[in-house]
Amino acid sequence: NEEPSREMAAYAIDCQNSVLRCGVPPTTTVGICFKKSVFKKVQSRFAQLHGTESPDATQSLMSIGRFSSTSSATECSAILQGTVQAFQPNQGAAEDYGDSTFDPTDVQRVALLDIRLFNTDRHGGNLLVSPQRKLVPIDHGLCLPDIRAVARGSVGAEFVWAWWRHARTAIAPELLTAVQNIDINADAHVLRQLGVRESCVATGMAATALLKWSLKPRILGKDGNLQESQPWTLHDIAVFMQAPLPDWSTTTPSETDTKRSGFAELIGKTMEELVRLHPGQADVYLPCAVHRGDSELIEAADVDQEPTPVMTSLFLQEFQRQLLAGTAATILAQSQSQ
Repeated sequence: NEEPSREMAAYAIDCQNSVLRCGVPPTTTVGICFKKSVFKKVQSRFAQLHGTESPDATQSLMSIGRFSSTSSATECSAILQGTVQAFQPNQGAAEDYGDSTFDPTDVQRVALLDIRLFNTDRHGGNLLVSPQRKLVPIDHGLCLPDIRAVARGSVGAEFVWAWWRHARTAIAPELLTAVQNIDINADAHVLRQLGVRESCVATGMAATALLKWSLKPRILGKDGNLQESQPWTLHDIAVFMQAPLPDWSTTTPSETDTKRSGFAELIGKTMEELVRLHPGQADVYLPCAVHRGDSELIEAADVDQEPTPVMTSLFLQEFQRQLLAGTAATILAQSQSQ
């Protein structure tokens, strides 16, 4: 699967700016070499655990991480590729503490990274607490999902810090400046170099564009007068990026399946416009842009076709245009009024 490249991506992006660095532990790729006899034992054990026959077990094992062999895994030595991360001394995880324990800037740095990566797995157990009570973010294998999956609402962000008090307070000025200095295209280049798929690179680019836009004061026109719009808080961004919580007193489980985040709505609108402006070229987004509730189109979105870097660039331009047009602000206001 793609988790190793995403673990590497989280570390690489965190290292891009010293001011924003929140302390993802040093991470690198690693390969485990199996001799023929050892691999057969691994294969046999895997088959026992998963109740599969030996040939199927081989295929399943080869799909874990990035598995490669010199020829056939059943005939010669093989290498299982993944990542290794530096061990971090800790005193438990964030879920064992109250959020007031943590330094506001530490919380905000973690939040900014999670937003840039569209982290779908930031729960309290994935934030270690160092002996100095600093947060140490780990386990980023589920960040940077496919942008088409985001548009469909089949994956969503998870931010445990969204309801912490420091997510509602003003962001430190040095962090605000650093966010505005983020080079989205440079980040995309880093992700591509690590082997992250283009449709996942697009997710990171869109999430970072939203972050930069939402934290910047804007001048809006209202009744003929100019009015300054306040930047969003990290809580506001989290509400926009996470799927709305269902009201179980009035909603059935089948109805909650159709609810998407404001971010997913904005991605969908962007794709619809791309399909309209670039017929044929933007067909990779077609299943998510046209009648997204159609099961046949959703199934068609699971094909392996990837957008090109040029199309990702066009996607980002249209996404930023949607932001400037106020689409995100309108969606957030609507969600807050419900």
